[in-house]
Amino acid sequence: MRSSLLIPAVFLLFLLNINNLYAAEGASGQGLSEAGAKDIPELIKLVKGSDPLRRSQAQYALIRMGEKPVPELIKALGERENLPEIIYVLNSIKDARAAGPLAGLLDVSDQETLEKVKAALFSLGEQSVPYLFEALGDPARCEQAAKVLAALREPGYFPTLVCRLRDDDPARRKCAAVIERAWLDEGAAAAMGELLRDSRADIRREASGYFLALSPNIGTVPGLSGLFSDTDDLVRINAVKIAAKNRETGLFTELCRVMSNDINPEARRLAGDAVFKCNPDKAAPALISALKDEDDAVAGSAACHLGELKAKDALLPLQGLLTGRGQRPSDTVVEGVARALADIGGGYDPNIFLPYINWENLYVVRSVIRAWEGTARPSDGRIKEALSNYMQMEVDGRYKDRVKALLDRL
Repeated sequence: MRSSLLIPAVFLLFLLNINNLYAAEGASGQGLSEAGAKDIPELIKLVKGSDPLRRSQAQYALIRMGEKPVPELIKALGERENLPEIIYVLNSIKDARAAGPLAGLLDVSDQETLEKVKAALFSLGEQSVPYLFEALGDPARCEQAAKVLAALREPGYFPTLVCRLRDDDPARRKCAAVIERAWLDEGAAAAMGELLRDSRADIRREASGYFLALSPNIGTVPGLSGLFSDTDDLVRINAVKIAAKNRETGLFTELCRVMSNDINPEARRLAGDAVFKCNPDKAAPALISALKDEDDAVAGSAACHLGELKAKDALLPLQGLLTGRGQRPSDTVVEGVARALADIGGGYDPNIFLPYINWENLYVVRSVIRAWEGTARPSDGRIKEALSNYMQMEVDGRYKDRVKALLDRL
């Protein structure tokens, strides 16, 4: 009986505590539902206080007032104390008057606070944009302002941004380029084309990323072949990707050179993709040469493309890729060769894969099984033994139905 009476009594005390909350802190003795404009300073003090319950109740009271507490809240922002709590209230009210003061806080050093500032500016949307563009001129706020603007694509500001792309200050050009890469205004192509020759690599990265995102719809990219020799890896990689998306047949020779000579293996691999896409009729000799690349990803990718081309001339080099690298070939190489030989469809000894299969790698298993489906014969006893052993292994069995069908045929 006592236990059943205790719960209502505790709840009643809780309600009385809330009703007297603001009286205890100087809020004229009013409860949460009765707090008014004259209580705003005291409520803000509670919001900045250390008691989490009173802080959350005060925040709720201020939010319910709507725009009335905004001037006092903005004043509190200027004091730069307990900013996350104040920002939370302003972000909930969403009053345009807060946009400028919030943009002024983009230089705060605390990362958590900074993220709340950016979230509040984003919530205000186009009302924040003029103040964010103003912040682009401040070195301390430029980078963070660009991050918010990048997410706020505003067509009405396209011309303004183009002007910023031609700013004399490289830091401001960089910030503008970050925004433009996100906004993708095709009308900015000329200005972004100029930035492909900028002295700063990070700006060239943004410009090349812009053209990559818009390709192939934007047409010819100015000076694209020159970017294949850029000192920055990412710029060269972006340039190769652009050439592949645009099917730049006129750059075939330059792409072959990148595939053979670039110091970055990813650039070489992507150049192989571009060579295949830009001129498949002439790609086989270059791709056969790429089988000798020291990087397995480059060699494996070249092998796959040779299979897609059904290049009979590649049969011996492909088999040599398994046996002639001086060490056990990686799964990437085995999978690439198996795919290629399966696509070409014959002219090789199917037993060549036996020493190199990793039965736990589904990509390798899938490609080798596919190759054997077209070439294995009932007389291939070692292959049947390997397949039978695989059926007993505790590995991912999604290809075991195909293996069983192949065994039944053999």
